[in-house]
Amino acid sequence: WPWLQLEFLGTGWAGSDYLDLVARRGYERGVVDAVANWLRSRAMTVRFEHLRPAALAETLGDRLAGSGWIREAAPSGVCPFTTPKGHSWESYLETLRPSQRTRCRRYLNTLRKKFEVSFERVETDAQRSEALSALMGFHDQRWAPRGGSTAFQTQALQSFHHDVTSQALNSGWLRLFALRLNGDMAGVT
Repeated sequence: WPWLQLEFLGTGWAGSDYLDLVARRGYERGVVDAVANWLRSRAMTVRFEHLRPAALAETLGDRLAGSGWIREAAPSGVCPFTTPKGHSWESYLETLRPSQRTRCRRYLNTLRKKFEVSFERVETDAQRSEALSALMGFHDQRWAPRGGSTAFQTQALQSFHHDVTSQALNSGWLRLFALRLNGDMAGVT
């Protein structure tokens, strides 16, 4: 782009799945209005990538288009996700299709026959550092045979993720979980 452009932090090589405006619950409209007013007062373009369905950025795009801005949209990759809020493990499983539920239970039972299985929420900085390093390693192992990934490609990106997760942990926002098999980290989400 030959002109000044605004985009989300996390666009490109940061490896984010979905990006969006960040707003306190109940203040979404005010945030969209404030950002729209700010953008209207500047000579720049906006490029938002990796939007989840029904993203606040979509609302912002609609608001700007309503005031004469040109809006273009193109489909991009899909990252499936779930919102398990208000569910126990068993009640969450009940929301899945029967075949998914059966497969999930079968895999977990197979693991429990071979290993001591534990899930833990990351709550300390030592856990955060260990889990994030493991996540980066697991990610590289998965994508290396397919030509690699740009998610954690540089030391700067790795430092970025460590800094952000550290701040999120300190603020009480971090939702990072680890799966351990016989005490060893085997998965991170």
